[in-house]
Amino acid sequence: FPSHDRLETGLKRFKNSLTLEEQKNIVVVPEISMSQLIERGVVDNEDFLARVDLLAALGHNVLISNSDSYAELNVFLKRLSKKNISYVKATYNLEDLFKKDDGGKIMAQMAGLFEPGTSMYVYPSLDDHGELKTVANMGIKDEYLFLLLFLTENKYIEDITDYDKNVIHIWSRTVLRMIS
Repeated sequence: FPSHDRLETGLKRFKNSLTLEEQKNIVVVPEISMSQLIERGVVDNEDFLARVDLLAALGHNVLISNSDSYAELNVFLKRLSKKNISYVKATYNLEDLFKKDDGGKIMAQMAGLFEPGTSMYVYPSLDDHGELKTVANMGIKDEYLFLLLFLTENKYIEDITDYDKNVIHIWSRTVLRMIS
């Protein structure tokens, strides 16, 4: 399913950016933010636990946080590790990041997230019309285009291009509803 493919292809891209010695010490930690789940409304405990169980079944430890932003999460993780940190997100996650301006604080958010040694690999998604959405064609305000250009040109943000075309149309929430 796409979440697994996103994680695997992002991990592959991250490994390729490291030395062979650094590749031996990678720790993969999927994160689920309670504050983001609460922000959507009532937390469905079964859905939440199913997500944790699925990630655990795939062999991952899961970080359950209360981070309100990726920048806040990055500050926390940077205190624990002096090595490179990479996030693997879908295009819609990155779009949301650019939409959450919080009163003009987007530059501070981006600075907290994309400090040296931090990168983001972005998995494509399909829009409502079934068209492929990547970093290059996602919908953000014109005023942020140069910020996005800076982040992509300096390799803070990179598209994942070797995704599985057979699973990109699958939404994990739809699968969870079908299973229930």
